[in-house]
Amino acid sequence: MLRAVLSGVTARRALGAGLLLLASLPGYRLLVTPDTGPAGAATVAAAASYAAVTWSGTLVILLVAGLAARLLPERRATRGAHWLEAALLRPHRHTFAGACALFAAAFTWLVNEFVLHGQPFLVDALSQLVQARYVAAGHLAGPSSPFAPFWHLQQTILTPAGWVSQYPPAHVLLLALGFRLGAVQLVGPVLVGATVYVTGLLAHRLFADRPLVARVGLLLLAASPFVAVHAAGYMNHVTAACLSVLALWGATVLMDGGRWPGAAVLGSALAALLATRPLTAVVMGALVVGWWLARRQGWPRLRLVAAALLAALPLLLLLAWYNRHFFGSPFRFGYTAALGPDGGLGFGLDPWGNRCGLRAAAGYTAAELIALNQSLLESPLPVVSLVALALQLLPRLERGTRVVAAWALLPLFAHLGYWHHGLFMGPRMLNEYAPAWCLASAAAALALLRSAPAALSVAPRWSPRVFAGAALLLAWLLAVAWGTPARLLVYRAEHPAPAALNPPVPDSALVFVHGAWSVRLAMQLAGTGMRLDSLESLTRHNSTCTIQRWLDAGRRDVPVSFGRGAAPAGISEVEIAPGSRLRVEAAEWWPLACVRQAASDQAGVQEAASFLWHAGLPGLGPSPPLFVRDLGPDANRKLIAVLDRPAFVLRTAAGRIVLASYAEGISELWDSRGPPGRTIPPRSPGAESGS
Repeated sequence: MLRAVLSGVTARRALGAGLLLLASLPGYRLLVTPDTGPAGAATVAAAASYAAVTWSGTLVILLVAGLAARLLPERRATRGAHWLEAALLRPHRHTFAGACALFAAAFTWLVNEFVLHGQPFLVDALSQLVQARYVAAGHLAGPSSPFAPFWHLQQTILTPAGWVSQYPPAHVLLLALGFRLGAVQLVGPVLVGATVYVTGLLAHRLFADRPLVARVGLLLLAASPFVAVHAAGYMNHVTAACLSVLALWGATVLMDGGRWPGAAVLGSALAALLATRPLTAVVMGALVVGWWLARRQGWPRLRLVAAALLAALPLLLLLAWYNRHFFGSPFRFGYTAALGPDGGLGFGLDPWGNRCGLRAAAGYTAAELIALNQSLLESPLPVVSLVALALQLLPRLERGTRVVAAWALLPLFAHLGYWHHGLFMGPRMLNEYAPAWCLASAAAALALLRSAPAALSVAPRWSPRVFAGAALLLAWLLAVAWGTPARLLVYRAEHPAPAALNPPVPDSALVFVHGAWSVRLAMQLAGTGMRLDSLESLTRHNSTCTIQRWLDAGRRDVPVSFGRGAAPAGISEVEIAPGSRLRVEAAEWWPLACVRQAASDQAGVQEAASFLWHAGLPGLGPSPPLFVRDLGPDANRKLIAVLDRPAFVLRTAAGRIVLASYAEGISELWDSRGPPGRTIPPRSPGAESGS
């Protein structure tokens, strides 16, 4: 259907107009409603920041380009453009694709090493890294244990068959291979390099008559910080991107030559994609089928269909077995097991109780496109708006442009009914489609440049073609020289290098890490089997102290609410220490247990999850040291008795991470007491600490 839209001039222009409006106007303001909850508010703030930088930068570029169009003769600019084109087209396509792949892999490694300091930046990657450690050690999952709250992680699930990530297993297996080889930090760079190389092969097939589009698009992809950062952070988007371009390359081989290797690559890549990011597999499968039908050449021969199915079947059977083994059904993914039935597609309440409807879908889509405008290349010139203009202004789209446009736009429609969006380090739900957007941007830019007149009769000394070329070149140079370094410096500041512990931790040590009270509570509940949607409802609709009293009472006698939707008006959020935020009710009565929990956080907190993935893990032997969550003296004592390791305490003091003996550390954290009473925690955001 989308292919038909792209073929029809009127429908295509309408699609381009809609895309331009979403990517240009503040449609993200549709999310300013209590129905979208904290996620909507965070998205509005992030989108507004992206929009401000994009449009102020665009204005500067257009002014400079206008001056260049007035001062630079069109003939000289044309000679320079021809020289640049010849330089790009001179290398063989495999040489060019290989060089771009090596650059992209090296860029990603540098980001991992010097920007993220080898650390994952989201718990999504952290949960998969932990399971990958078990797989690398010969176990498909971690152990289920009554002590799981000490080391449980968000985005992981305790099942009867073991402790696993909620994500499908393909990316976990690649990370496990990296651990086995002692080079897990190279998984992202290698996958990025493979993605860029295969994209080069695919682009030269799609744009066989316009190789310059393929090469410019490949350059944009290789230099994209959006791609490099997510791959450097161990996210599964890079695996999905690599499998997506492999599937499309297989489809082009199948359609252009009818050979069985293309069918085999297509089938196996789509099956592996289903075992990585299922919604992406559905999108790419729909794209391939729609592309084939649009060619009006009938269905492929039976032997080619059989080759694709046979290649996919082993992976599909393994995925079905994995789902059944851990989640009870071949068709039940970990997402549903972790989040409940509201975690799938469709409008309604999401697992967190926020309203996901048409208004929210439009607002989130607008926010993602506005963020993609800048974050794809870190260029001030909005790339999505450029593609939208090409859809509107060009009289026709060639085959390659139609395919990459459909590849870029189809996920926008698929994600309308999906509740989860985010602008953390860019619109990450669109990250695996970065190859499509880079190729579409190159095709749009070069087509608009080619169609621009060399001069205007009303202003013969001013060249629209020079104006367009100068704007595009300046935008890319600014992205490389300023936008990308500036963004990476921001990420580096947000993800400082892990502090060295002094003294060093003994190999067999059991190290209790003091984290935030709210996290301790959440992991005690999730680590004993509470589903994430129930946990979110509980924490949003009750004060932190109420949940603590309910847990201490054995989950009875204390009235708690599992309501859906926005939090009650009487509950607010305060910060009692850097990194420790609580939900409180006005003038609520705090017993001694709540006072002690809050007092223990006053000096600062450090989450145990950041140590867990590269240190010891339960069930993998006595060495290296095992970092666990500090759950208080009484609970800790039971774990120490079972594990029989020398115990220490890791805590934050005066902005430094301090390793202390267990007796000293626990005394400093938990022996600070105050009387029970009608209390509000002493420190709220922006306020001075009080009693």
